[in-house]
Amino acid sequence: MHHKWIREKFTENMFEFPILLSDMPNQLQHLIYDCNILDGYSASIYKIPSISDKFIIDTWSESIDIYEYEKIYNHVEKLGITKDNSIIVTMSNHILENRYDNVVIFNSSFYIAVTDFYYGNDFTYFPYSDQDLENLKLNTKSHKFLHFTGTAKTYRLYVLDYLNRMKYLNQGLYSFLNYESMDWLRTAWTSPRSSAGKERKRYYELYDFDEEFFSKEHALDYITEDGGKVPNPNFYLFKETLEYKGGFKTTVQMDFIKNTYFNILNETVFDSNDGTSFMKNGAVTGKAIKGICHQPSLILSYPKTLTEIREFGFKTFPEMFDESYDYILNDEDRFFKILSIIDELMKLKDSDLHELYVKSLDNVVYNQYVIMETNPISLINNFFEKISKK
Repeated sequence: MHHKWIREKFTENMFEFPILLSDMPNQLQHLIYDCNILDGYSASIYKIPSISDKFIIDTWSESIDIYEYEKIYNHVEKLGITKDNSIIVTMSNHILENRYDNVVIFNSSFYIAVTDFYYGNDFTYFPYSDQDLENLKLNTKSHKFLHFTGTAKTYRLYVLDYLNRMKYLNQGLYSFLNYESMDWLRTAWTSPRSSAGKERKRYYELYDFDEEFFSKEHALDYITEDGGKVPNPNFYLFKETLEYKGGFKTTVQMDFIKNTYFNILNETVFDSNDGTSFMKNGAVTGKAIKGICHQPSLILSYPKTLTEIREFGFKTFPEMFDESYDYILNDEDRFFKILSIIDELMKLKDSDLHELYVKSLDNVVYNQYVIMETNPISLINNFFEKISKK
């Protein structure tokens, strides 16, 4: 738990950092995402003596899978750390939690969102004022949806391709920044790198790779007050911010939110979190949390993502979306179900879509208050309690 807030709330002598970074092989540092160094010690392996005598291996901002769990112990056992004398903290892998007795789940994205608000970080337009809400409810939108593609991933290529093929893109605000080579994109299309990706072969059997579309960079422009658009001269700066990368800060241009009814939101991982893929398993990240606190969001993610979101105390948007997709375990079936939901939304008249949007805004506001009213100390106390029970 090496977030800045912890160091301010609790003194450093509450923690012990027994492992020198120089004692750790690079592979181990990568597995536990150890990027915070404390005076030469690993910040991801620590002890809290007042709570437990066990080593705590904290992967902090990622959710590891079963393969990575075992690989970590292949390395740390050489440092005197075993499954019996240690606890692993990870983001959201409940299969891992159910399989091993020494796993503690702690969602750092939710925690960071709460602490960012607690410390008064830049939460532009958060919470919505009465005037903001009145404007959102009264004003019709220039576009139906918002869709950031972000880092090129196979399922993201498919959904963006579908929006293009169905001629939906001219009704939405979307971006695709192609930093991968065309060879990589073409290969990813037909040979997904994740093992679960093969279950979605039905999509690329239906459609060939669109060489022309994916060769272009699609950047969002500024929206002017009269509904027009002008080139965004700062887009390359904007895309590097935490906002674009999925952090919670709401510095994203509010015009994108004001001018769309719903967000087709890409989470970090789409593949089923079944513990068998040798990849980062899914976790609810700042992308989803940020999305549901600003507008109704249709979330492309692993099964039961919406269930986890509700476990944090948030509300989702059954008024607008058929949320049965959240319970579909097969990735291919879930993906095509989401496409069918998009189809149904795009068929709606703007007046009908606006009505669903207005009904869903109450849940957006509710979600904002979940962030504002959650005490970060309670999250830490809950974390400490989980540690002490192990």
